[in-house]
Amino acid sequence: MSFSTTLYRISEDLFRRLESGSIKSNQLVTDAKEIATFQDSPDAIIFLLKKRTGSEACDVEEIFSPKESRGAVNDEEFQKLVASYQYEEIERITASTFYFLPPEKVIAINSFLTTLDDLEVKMLYDADALNANNIYPSLWTSDENPGKAYNLHHIRNDFEALKRIFEHASAEKDYILAFSG
Repeated sequence: MSFSTTLYRISEDLFRRLESGSIKSNQLVTDAKEIATFQDSPDAIIFLLKKRTGSEACDVEEIFSPKESRGAVNDEEFQKLVASYQYEEIERITASTFYFLPPEKVIAINSFLTTLDDLEVKMLYDADALNANNIYPSLWTSDENPGKAYNLHHIRNDFEALKRIFEHASAEKDYILAFSG
């Protein structure tokens, strides 16, 4: 089984329409300004970013797991719905819930990411440390073959995609939505 997180860069107008329910989250695929999918690497990226000096300046955990949401219910409410077998309501809530980074957090994260260069990514990358810390999927390797996953090449590509989407979103004061699965 594989795990991915997709980041969607959207305008404030699209955010407001999504928030109001006038469009559904499945329309993001066609209406987003930019989309970046990170296959099996979000945990590794966060692990590496936490090793950087200055990582305390912004909450890097929020890159792939934003704290702000619309439509979500707390754990207690969710458990009540499960206990009362209200599966249709659970499905409705799940379909309308989205997690996002507002423009001010996008700008802060972008400021942190812009200082990261390819040489530093290479210095931070340590397959043994990723595996020893059970960083999903615990298959990281020192093999730098560009045709393989779970290596430095994989991480470099994903860091470039991450930096690009945050740079563009920051410049245009866009929101970033995150969907994981």
